[in-house]
Amino acid sequence: MTTSEPLVSIDHVSKRYCHSMRRSLRYGLLEMGREAGLRRRAGRPALRTDEFWAVDDVTFDVRPGEAMGLVGANGSGKSTLLRVVHGVTKPDAGEVVVRGRHGGLLDLGSAFDPLQTGRENVLTTASVLGMSRKRLSGLLEPIIDFAGLGTFVDAPVHTYSTGMKTRLAFATAIHLDLDLLLIDETLIAGDLAFRRQCVQRVLRYIREGGSLVLVDHDLWLIQAVCSRCAVLADGKLDYLGPAHDAIGHYVESQLPAPASASSVPVPVPASGLVIEEIRVSDPSGEDVVSDGPAVVELTCRADRALGAVRWGFVIMTGDQVITIATELMEPTGPGIDLGAGRHTLTARVARLPLFEGTYRMRALVVDHASGDPIALGGWEDAPTAFRVRGALGDIMTAAIREVRPTLTMKTDWEVGAAPAPSR
Repeated sequence: MTTSEPLVSIDHVSKRYCHSMRRSLRYGLLEMGREAGLRRRAGRPALRTDEFWAVDDVTFDVRPGEAMGLVGANGSGKSTLLRVVHGVTKPDAGEVVVRGRHGGLLDLGSAFDPLQTGRENVLTTASVLGMSRKRLSGLLEPIIDFAGLGTFVDAPVHTYSTGMKTRLAFATAIHLDLDLLLIDETLIAGDLAFRRQCVQRVLRYIREGGSLVLVDHDLWLIQAVCSRCAVLADGKLDYLGPAHDAIGHYVESQLPAPASASSVPVPVPASGLVIEEIRVSDPSGEDVVSDGPAVVELTCRADRALGAVRWGFVIMTGDQVITIATELMEPTGPGIDLGAGRHTLTARVARLPLFEGTYRMRALVVDHASGDPIALGGWEDAPTAFRVRGALGDIMTAAIREVRPTLTMKTDWEVGAAPAPSR
């Protein structure tokens, strides 16, 4: 295989399913009859009663050494497409070509013989994939050590917990020198320590030239592991591009549409203060650059004079895991005096320690004296989405792959509310 030749070619692939079990069985028998008579229908078939497209005319390639992510809402066709690539199910239209040895972690442990021991199942799996006993002899102990099952490796698999099956299945697949690995939401199945171990091993597999197609709802993990990503929506390919761009597209597509001011009035809380808009940019008004300065502006409307207030904000990754938060404005300072009318509250961040990607922001305003919240932005309505552009290239890409805790950052708050710009 030449380096320019795709490892996986997915060419206008479609797969249909049926809502009705009775009709599904009938349609299946008809398809079996056609195939037995070598009368495979040319082109894309029409939908029959109660049928729908689980995967609808999807086309893309995966190159050798590339990690491709698949994201989308539940029911968007991700797992179905992965099963078509793996060969578990056949497409109803289009073609999938996979070059090289591949294995899938689609339903971890589902292919294990429950009456065999863990060790025997490893040997059986390797044999099915064409690996000789001699080649496996040097890998058996590393697989067992990675799984961390101890003496349970010689117990029947039906005695294993789900987590133990996960460990053994992943350890087996990642050690079998596959050209392509297909993973469907399995890295989240183990405990935290094993999850970290799995991610590190997958990254090593990719560095050593392996290819990966990863389905996961952990958008942070997708950005950390994958270089490209496909977004599926209702079975169709909605977006294909660099992982951080694809995740940004998906996050923005999942945000509720902002209500039109003319159609749905913003409810005024008892405090009389409404947060109308939150904006995030660099000092010049462009997208924030990773590890660079940022300006956060909050536009609010006070129906009456409120006196002194303080405010703060939190930033979340696309999967809504809080990654960074400010402290509220210094309680010992004078706060911000809000009279009646519109105001713009400004915070300047000298260094925003975020990696390239799409994030969401929520903000709150509190009474200066009591600290009680008097207005929320992004909790009851859609949080503000904003982009961070990369600055350090591969250094940042490597750094993002470590698990990071919630951070705090130094913020300079501007005391005094400027009038909001006229609309």
